[in-house]
Amino acid sequence: MKRERCQVVIAGAGPVGTVMATLLAQADVDVVVLESGVDCAQDLRASTFHPPTLEMLDQIGITPMLLERGLKAPVYHWRDRGSGEYIDFDLTELSDVTRYPFRIQCEQYHLSRALADGLEKFDNADIRFGNRLLSFEQDATGVDIDVETALGIDHLRADYLIGADGANSIVRKWLGIEFD
Repeated sequence: MKRERCQVVIAGAGPVGTVMATLLAQADVDVVVLESGVDCAQDLRASTFHPPTLEMLDQIGITPMLLERGLKAPVYHWRDRGSGEYIDFDLTELSDVTRYPFRIQCEQYHLSRALADGLEKFDNADIRFGNRLLSFEQDATGVDIDVETALGIDHLRADYLIGADGANSIVRKWLGIEFD
């Protein structure tokens, strides 16, 4: 059985998978992203990017897009559900230590889709929608990965497999890792 070879396979094209793929591609690592959906999921999940996250994402050039599409929230509200008390944190007080003294409210699918589109500029990165990880088997030198596509079963060989496939992770299930 012929197996396509790459350095890293990432299961999942959400925020974690697309950020990791971008970082690896920028570091000249061959990476394949497998996503079972036909696109990066557009659902109601996390939508807040905090100052340290914006700084990290700035390293891969995606923060300007988030700033353009999102809403700035310079005040962070913390509420104690038991007592009903709340505290306001004015993030502008951090302007001397961060370029982003605010949070950005922007749905995470904007991040995932922009990064997935950006992977096209890298010769060493490939994002494959409609590709569902079926199984994998690790040995001392890497991992064999079986992938369901619209046309059949593909086989990959990689040095590493990264499970970034969310709360219902097939990678975590195969490894027997609980999700609390």
